[in-house]
Amino acid sequence: MRIVWPPEPSRLAKRTQRLLSFGEHLDELRKRLIIAAGSVVLAFAVIYPLLGNRLFQLMSRPVTALEEQGIVLQTLAPFEIFTVVLKISFIAAVIASSPIVIQQAWAFVSPGLTEREVRAVRPVLAGGVGLFAVGSAFCYAVVLPPMYAVLVQMNVSAGTRPLWSAESVISSALGMMLAFGVSFEMPMVVLLLTRLGIVTPKALARNRKYALLIIVIAAAIITPSGDLLSLALLSVPLYLLYELGIVLSRIATRKRATDLAG
Repeated sequence: MRIVWPPEPSRLAKRTQRLLSFGEHLDELRKRLIIAAGSVVLAFAVIYPLLGNRLFQLMSRPVTALEEQGIVLQTLAPFEIFTVVLKISFIAAVIASSPIVIQQAWAFVSPGLTEREVRAVRPVLAGGVGLFAVGSAFCYAVVLPPMYAVLVQMNVSAGTRPLWSAESVISSALGMMLAFGVSFEMPMVVLLLTRLGIVTPKALARNRKYALLIIVIAAAIITPSGDLLSLALLSVPLYLLYELGIVLSRIATRKRATDLAG
């Protein structure tokens, strides 16, 4: 059985599709939002009591692994650990319920798209979800440990003892993982722009040097430590993803030319 994500509208829905009034659009939007929000609330109700503390330990591991180097992770306010675990659990709930959220968003938006736009967006959306997960996991496993180690050494060299709060560590880790997840969407963005006829493979290849400059500047802004290691750990994958975007753009261009010729 072939599985298509996001799901295609049913044949009955296509046959009965008609223009909706403004009020009907609002009703439809409200229904979709209720389902999406309900899935997030349900996931949070399960994750917070059962997995909240474990997720906090997992997210703080890149820092707690540096205890031998003098790092001490602490809380600076009575409710700090509560709010931190709450934040992590909510983000985990959003991730866990994302298939339902995406499906509801797609069901609301897709009827207003043309067939060409639907064919262009569907594979990009599916691939984008996977690349976001890969980017976030790459940041957690490869970037955060050496970045925090460099920051600890900077404190030691300056003669200060790093006493980091749980809230600051978790917020910085989540922010970095979000930035990497979004950055890893580059090939899908390039593919979407190509399928819509906005960019061409030749233009992308011709502007490699400008893309590299933008990538390095963006990596320097995203990485807070400012060291060359963290800069390289983001810049190199991003440039490779740009090259992957060029390859996907060429494939999409050839496919579109074949379809037009057929």
